Amino acid sequence: MKKKLYIIVIVLLVINSILFIMDSKKDEKVKAENFLSKFKTTKNIESDSLSITNDIFNIIDEEFLKKDFSKRWIYNKRTDSLWYKRIKVPNTIGMARYNRFVQTLFRKYKVDLEKVSENEPAKKLKFYFNVNDSLSGVLELRLVSGLNEKIKFNGRMAIVIDDLGDQWGPEYIQGLLEFPKPITLSIFPDHWASKRTAKAAKEKGKEVMIHLPMEPLKGSVEKEKIKITTDMDRITIDSMITQALKRIPEAKGLNNHMGSKATSSYEVMDMFFDIYKDKGMFFVDSKTTPKSYCSLIAEHYGVPIFECELFLDNSDKEEDIEEMFRKATDHISNGADILVIGHARLNTYKTLLRMVTEVYPEIDYVFASQLILK
Repeated sequence: MKKKLYIIVIVLLVINSILFIMDSKKDEKVKAENFLSKFKTTKNIESDSLSITNDIFNIIDEEFLKKDFSKRWIYNKRTDSLWYKRIKVPNTIGMARYNRFVQTLFRKYKVDLEKVSENEPAKKLKFYFNVNDSLSGVLELRLVSGLNEKIKFNGRMAIVIDDLGDQWGPEYIQGLLEFPKPITLSIFPDHWASKRTAKAAKEKGKEVMIHLPMEPLKGSVEKEKIKITTDMDRITIDSMITQALKRIPEAKGLNNHMGSKATSSYEVMDMFFDIYKDKGMFFVDSKTTPKSYCSLIAEHYGVPIFECELFLDNSDKEEDIEEMFRKATDHISNGADILVIGHARLNTYKTLLRMVTEVYPEIDYVFASQLILK
């Protein structure tokens, strides 16, 4: 009897927790809807412009204060026709991150943003917005050094697409070259379409990496002309790296294709990074084995490195790819940057396009180099 009672109590506590979370999200949604309702009903009433602007500024304050920010750095001024807000913010976060945060906030509440002005030398960022079709408010962010405030934004996401260079004609290859968000394309150094793909990617503003084959524990890279294997000496590894960079001069970085055996060999990776350190490029560890020495040795030689957090398309099913993408968004919601890897496949392209344009357009998508070269 006591055991049954204990189980009932646990179930009730779980249900109560779920209802609390649902109510919190519902309250936030209702708040946004109430604001939008007020905005719509007073759209043509001149006298309410300042009142609506004040509401917008209150929302801005709340959003900043959610991030453990102090009120003492917020300054407000009102004239007969304009609200002006200035906020001092720590310069430990770049101007682009603040810009994206505020613009995302304005889009959420359907605020009509007229223009954004960036003054990099003065470390100022200004947002001019309209209410009732006229300029009603100005928000200025001043990036200041020495502030102890700790503002935490959602993390950024870098999407790397591997295995390019084998195909050119498929529509999804062209789609990746025209992808609407920042994306890093990792290209085999010596396949038939490699040079063409790298050149087109750079012309279309995509970031290029070399997808360098490395010896796996299972499988083989013997068919590859340019590769890293565990039986190579230093001179051969140097030759392979040199050839790869010569074939893909557009590359800013490199990641391993396969490589579970090579990257888990301390001796091989030590030779590799000792040579690679002078190339002025970054490295992405595809993390095909938990025994990889890449990060340890790369950091020893001062090579900028970032590890892949998850593969998006171990399954080719769109629903599975979408589930993995959602896992990645959970990661960045906690404030951490994440690098994910997908492959040059139709379902991967279709799912990614939908996720970045329809489901999660607000995420800060960046090139791999932007996560690594801080």
